[in-house]
Amino acid sequence: MEKIYNICNLEKKVGILMKDINEIVASLRVHGAVESYPRLQGLQYFRRLNDFIENTCNENIEEINDRNNSRNKEGEITPQRLLELNEGKKYKSFQNFIRPSLLITLCSFIEDVFTNRINSDKELKKKFNNLPKEKIGCINKANNFLVNNGFVELNNIEGITYVYEMYLIRNRFVHNKGEATKKIKEMQKKYDFTIEKNKILLGEKFIENYIAHLEKFAVEVAKIIYVKKSRFSKFQKDKSYIGDIK
Repeated sequence: MEKIYNICNLEKKVGILMKDINEIVASLRVHGAVESYPRLQGLQYFRRLNDFIENTCNENIEEINDRNNSRNKEGEITPQRLLELNEGKKYKSFQNFIRPSLLITLCSFIEDVFTNRINSDKELKKKFNNLPKEKIGCINKANNFLVNNGFVELNNIEGITYVYEMYLIRNRFVHNKGEATKKIKEMQKKYDFTIEKNKILLGEKFIENYIAHLEKFAVEVAKIIYVKKSRFSKFQKDKSYIGDIK
């Protein structure tokens, strides 16, 4: 029995180590992308922010549960236990509040990656502002506009559907107090969230998974629509010597 426990414990440690290694690799990749494409700067903070919030809440909830279990092994209800149970609920409520806020922030970030490219070019901005109003999201509109104005390679990037669907969920929080629709309920098979009393509750991995997606997707978008910033540009007096790297 002890041998089985040791093996399980070892597997757990290996899993944690592999996750740490993957996160370090992802962090280095993002850091390199930010140096080349400054518009992606916010991308380097999202993972750390989410990890800090989730880990802090989970550690406090676990500590409360452990303390509760040690004091009330027989399940006896005491005033102290009720207070601690209530404290645990506060942390869970905070998680249910902060996750949608992070989702909104992430959606704003990727929208800015698209729209800033348009707004930084006078001709593109003028054409975009003159487009007829459509019942589609801003990011859908910006993506379609860029494709139709020379950035056809955006069609080759995988993962835009993921971003669109995150926007649909985001909009339910912004405009409808997190109430689910039939279409949102159908997405439960794809993403980490549940529906309780017709309200969307984002799961622990929901934001983490979206961040991981954006760390790849946003970089691929930036490579197509932005000019890569040379780390030697500040030493370049004559741009024609090396030229902007695309």
